[in-house]
Amino acid sequence: MTGQAIRIGQVLRQVQRAVPVDPAEEYRFMGVKSFGAGCFDSGRKLGAETRYSVLHRVAEKDFVYPKLMAWEGAFGVVPAQFDGWLVSPEFCVFRPDENQVDIRYLGYLFQRPQTWETIAGSSIGTNLRRRRLYPEDFLAKMIELPEPSEQRRVTAMLDRITRMVDRVSHKMTMNGSPSPTAVLPAVVDAVFGRFSINSRPLADIAETVTDVVRPGNDPSPAEAFIGLQHIERHTGRQLGMLDVGAEAGPKARFAPGDVLYPRLRPYLNKVWCADRHGLCSTDQYVLRPFDSRLSRILAFALRGRSCLNQAIDLTSRLQHPRIRRLDLLSIKLPNVSPSNYERTLQALERVSTRVTAIGDLRRAAMARAEALRESVLNQAFAGEL
Repeated sequence: MTGQAIRIGQVLRQVQRAVPVDPAEEYRFMGVKSFGAGCFDSGRKLGAETRYSVLHRVAEKDFVYPKLMAWEGAFGVVPAQFDGWLVSPEFCVFRPDENQVDIRYLGYLFQRPQTWETIAGSSIGTNLRRRRLYPEDFLAKMIELPEPSEQRRVTAMLDRITRMVDRVSHKMTMNGSPSPTAVLPAVVDAVFGRFSINSRPLADIAETVTDVVRPGNDPSPAEAFIGLQHIERHTGRQLGMLDVGAEAGPKARFAPGDVLYPRLRPYLNKVWCADRHGLCSTDQYVLRPFDSRLSRILAFALRGRSCLNQAIDLTSRLQHPRIRRLDLLSIKLPNVSPSNYERTLQALERVSTRVTAIGDLRRAAMARAEALRESVLNQAFAGEL
């Protein structure tokens, strides 16, 4: 897009609306998401719960960013619903010159990775995650800005595309209803209801295995590291892996047929049945069924709504939910007779495949809609619209 190269300081000026903190008063905080995703409700806090003596008030149409996260695209324009809310002194707040810049245009411009990488890529700091973009450096950066009439034309077009993508996303999430994979635990319980005769504790079905590999130990026969970050919620699908040795610190060894269960934050429901030798985090339990035929059935049962609820109940009073070994082994699971193992597993895999496929289709449709928005955004700022 043709335009004039100008310093950001020519169209934005820093403002500081200081608000002294009263320990007894409650404040509403606004945050800014990374990757150009805009502003969000960061919750309420008492003054006594913040370490700052002064907060800063924001207003509609302010341009804001936190110094520490600018390099990751945490830029945003304050929407009307956050007018008068507060941010910490770590945020930089600016007011636009509305005769020269349409603030919505600037908001779209800073949704592009190319923009924030150019503006904040050289933020000061020795460590990537400690980089800071100070206001004087930000205001000295150059951007290309067309005439206000052209800004308004491009903004109106991007507004229309954004509304269309939002409508698609709203429909794909069924007006706020849970995703298909989120209802999978209840579906799993329904299948077990057909085949189980009663319940029994996990301790009757499997044992926890502790085989810790410390740095410098031989990790064989481990083929890969599978951590909590590599397991999908509710479905138990493996989403990735790391090479053995890529993660520091002690690790737990597992074998094919073992079931990995999250020791930390069990409510995330990241349960995986291992199909290989490997290493996992020590924040995961390695469960080994006494009957190898039960491996996949056990993984399904632990992902079911009943077991998930029991785990949540056992850890809900903890600030950092972490389930103890004996509590985990006390969880009651559906009891399936050996004669029904094969039929039960077939039914579980059938419904899981169907529900997961629906979830994949929805995610793919939403990704295509978002890709369209990004494509139009790039075309707009390349002067192709």
